[in-house]
Amino acid sequence: MATLQIPTAKPGPFPLPAGKTALIVIDMQKDFLYKGGYGYLQCPSADTFAQVASVIEPVAKVLAASRKLGFHIIHTREGHVEDLSDCPPSKRLRQVTANEGRHVLCIGDDGPMGRLLVRGSFGHDIVDELTPLKDEVVLDKPGKGCFYNTDLHQILVSRGITHVLFTGVTAECCVATTFREANDHGFECCTLVDCTDGFDGKIVSATLDMFCAYDGLLGYVANSQPILDLAAAAAAPAADTADMTVTALRAAYRAGVLKPDAVLQAAHSAATALSAAPLALTPLDEAKTSLGGVPEGSADLPYFYGVPFAVTANVAPTSTVVQKLLALGGVMLGTAATPAAGAAAVAAGVVSFAVTSDVEGETLAAATAGGLIGYDVSHGLIPARGVELAVPSYETIAVVTKTIADSRAFFAELRGEDLTDPTSVPDRSIPIKSIDFRGPAKGGFRFAVPFKYALAAKLSPDDLDVFNKTLAAATANNGVEVEYDWSALEDLADIVLGETGLYSLEKHAFSKDPDASAAVAAVPAFKTIRDLETVRVTKTEFYTRFLGAAGVDVVLSPVASPFVACAAALGMCSVAVAPQTVLSAPMGMDGRLLDIAALF
Repeated sequence: MATLQIPTAKPGPFPLPAGKTALIVIDMQKDFLYKGGYGYLQCPSADTFAQVASVIEPVAKVLAASRKLGFHIIHTREGHVEDLSDCPPSKRLRQVTANEGRHVLCIGDDGPMGRLLVRGSFGHDIVDELTPLKDEVVLDKPGKGCFYNTDLHQILVSRGITHVLFTGVTAECCVATTFREANDHGFECCTLVDCTDGFDGKIVSATLDMFCAYDGLLGYVANSQPILDLAAAAAAPAADTADMTVTALRAAYRAGVLKPDAVLQAAHSAATALSAAPLALTPLDEAKTSLGGVPEGSADLPYFYGVPFAVTANVAPTSTVVQKLLALGGVMLGTAATPAAGAAAVAAGVVSFAVTSDVEGETLAAATAGGLIGYDVSHGLIPARGVELAVPSYETIAVVTKTIADSRAFFAELRGEDLTDPTSVPDRSIPIKSIDFRGPAKGGFRFAVPFKYALAAKLSPDDLDVFNKTLAAATANNGVEVEYDWSALEDLADIVLGETGLYSLEKHAFSKDPDASAAVAAVPAFKTIRDLETVRVTKTEFYTRFLGAAGVDVVLSPVASPFVACAAALGMCSVAVAPQTVLSAPMGMDGRLLDIAALF
């Protein structure tokens, strides 16, 4: 299928790749666009303010068109916490002190719609004409740029977004700042000129000219009409009523060709009929309580509305991850005893995905054995509070799905910092790496194979042949193999695995089994301290010399390789895709990992 594009964009046609295009609606808030708000109080002219407010109508049209075309939608709101601790005095006071006669009120002062630009005030919210849908992102930002002190980069890369359309206010301030930021982050950017405006026409015009000047130094500009035309010509997405993937169910529910009651009843009946029942089923009426509150026939649905999922026994119904899924409309159909049982339920089409945890690659092995996708999320990026982790220092949330798209959806919607979870990793601590908008198939990627010299002895001839075919596929998909001296990692498996390995010691440290406790007590403290330090040093060197200096994107391993079990100790995320193959990437690089995994 041909990629959609805006043919009249400047300096040239702007592509709109399916699943990779986002519309960002910047700061279309009551405080900026309604009388009595911050923008109205600061604007020197009623006519100028009316001109700025008039962009609501074209933005509403392009928002509706973007929804129909399946673009990702992100709304931003500029504002500050109640005590203004995230608002620099320079921002709050500069205009007031520069022109005391005109700027009577400033940020934080009481205005007709509440405190100006303060989160929670009436004026801080999005204008009624552009109310976000339940499955759209709303991002609060304290600065003019949408990337500053937010997780916008992670929001975009977790969804696989490469091309961004910008609308909103004001063109010369928040739109311009974000446009430049996004350019530095590697995204292809296009501002829709009829869907933005500002408080000085000359500055707005110069700003928009600058966006595409010098043959697209910063990006593109375009009128929104081509997008409206594309949406008018677009057919409703086809809905496969037999497809239980998240992507298919979302399309079917929103098109009105399926209803959750019928899907869930069929899934429940199918699970009951299985000879080797993989799930302890939740009573159907109880499971469906997460569907409440959605009007009949509404297309404004939470992201996972009506999507059945399973969890393993260590994932409590009260856990943060389950509660988030339920709040997003997901339906917990039952509980599996093991990751393998959860994978069986996905393979049988009973559930769309199964949530579990992983540390030694058990989930990855179960997934690849069933021809499914296994995904170990980077440690701490999805909250694990309420999940019984045997090895909390290394064990991570994992999911089994049928497609990379579903694994990506799980990660994108569930990721986020949890201040109540000691294993949670702050969003701001994740390294930011500029993206390649071309994707790995065109832009290429670098991979390495650990302990390649030992594969012949480790794998059967058939398994080795399968893995070698995967390596050939990596090269055929524009991958470049990088050689590396793996000797520093040869002892890692012995340190983390085995009866006295770090995984086992942590697993049994607080065990009520006297034999397990005795085994832990028998291990000399100096050995444990030495092993912990060895892992720390090995991880630092691995990231610095290999993943950093050598620029390697992923490590390709057979699923039976010791490296798969050690990846958690190195803080890596992993995906089991092709038969016998696991791809692992540096901590926090989940989006890039999923991009590459989609090639296999």
